[in-house]
Amino acid sequence: MVQHSKLQKIQFLVSELQNGKDIALVTDAGTPGISDPAGALIDSAIQSKIEVVPVSGVSALTTLVSVSNKPMDKFLFLGFLPKKKGRQTLLKNISKYDFPVIIFESPNRVLKTLAEFKEVLGDRFVIVGRELTKKFEEIYRGKISEVLPKIRPQGEFVILINHYSRAKAHDM
Repeated sequence: MVQHSKLQKIQFLVSELQNGKDIALVTDAGTPGISDPAGALIDSAIQSKIEVVPVSGVSALTTLVSVSNKPMDKFLFLGFLPKKKGRQTLLKNISKYDFPVIIFESPNRVLKTLAEFKEVLGDRFVIVGRELTKKFEEIYRGKISEVLPKIRPQGEFVILINHYSRAKAHDM
């Protein structure tokens, strides 16, 4: 039912665009299309030969990257990790990457996720942003064991997990 309702809304909005109306896609948290359902509307508009124009704005992802003190010429953004199926496999794969990985996390799971990272990946260097781009933003840096006790599970989180590097094992 929810999917059907979503499709109807998308069709309505595309119809409005085809009739010459302008529509702004705005979200209440972050940038449209970054770990939110905006992609379906954008795809439908493009398939209907409607020009989609971005309006620059802030994103928690790019905000965290911009204040990272780690090389960020290459990184992987995974959005929200799966809650169950495939989660452990994904964490094990992350352990092999030679570049930073960035995820979004909810306040309900942030402490559990950081504990899982420590267990599977070791006590790596992380940068955790809470409520980035908002009035009460906070940034925590350090090994997982140092950052974990400081985290208040309120608001939205962005987590950068430093990559494994034998040459820089002291950063983990």
